[in-house]
Amino acid sequence: LRKLLDEDIDELYTEEALQFKKELLLQTIEQLPPKQKEIYSLHKIQNLSYKEIALIANLSHKTIANHIYLAQKFIEKKLANH
Repeated sequence: LRKLLDEDIDELYTEEALQFKKELLLQTIEQLPPKQKEIYSLHKIQNLSYKEIALIANLSHKTIANHIYLAQKFIEKKLANH
């Protein structure tokens, strides 16, 4: 019984921790400059390719890659303390 309770507690803790990290990530994405936020969200949340985003945003593939790179570095820096 104790083992089952411990497993339930571990699972609950893991779910809470994952939910906290998800909320923190979403809050951090909201802090991105508008164009980076749009492009990062299209790629990471809506799973669009760089090519698809370039067509939608009327920007070059290299510009899309740069926006995603800068957004990822910003997010990594913000989340490094958590």
